[in-house]
Amino acid sequence: MDFNTAMLRLQSAPTRALDWIETHKMNYAIKYILDPIRDLQTSRGHAQSVIDSWHVNNTGYLQLELVNDHEYIDLLEYGWGDYDVYPLGKENGGADTLKFHWRGQWHFSKHTHPRGFKGYHIVNSAENFGFFERFLNALIDGANRWLQEARLR
Repeated sequence: MDFNTAMLRLQSAPTRALDWIETHKMNYAIKYILDPIRDLQTSRGHAQSVIDSWHVNNTGYLQLELVNDHEYIDLLEYGWGDYDVYPLGKENGGADTLKFHWRGQWHFSKHTHPRGFKGYHIVNSAENFGFFERFLNALIDGANRWLQEARLR
């Protein structure tokens, strides 16, 4: 390899590395983000329908989007506050009292105030467990390895 060719290859290295990253980003995202999130949810006993709803979208050059399209994901991820429940009343096609099963017995009430739910915060957990950082580090290491191997060719 002559000097001019070597210089051209050296100058094009950033572009070639970015192209390598673009080509491989989806596989790395699945391995370092998506699979660990699914494993985390499985270990916490979450519903399989929620676990299977996670996927990664390619949204453009060097861009990915982590998505869960489960119909209740916002409630599961972020939770909800306390709320009041009242019976519909017979005039609205319901009953005048609420009937619910709790601790092995049936209960009747004119009003109940269920506690809210704090949410699972899976995306925040993924960040705290370092899934995103590991993804970026692995992708950069892979691009660096590829560049090193390409120089030897």
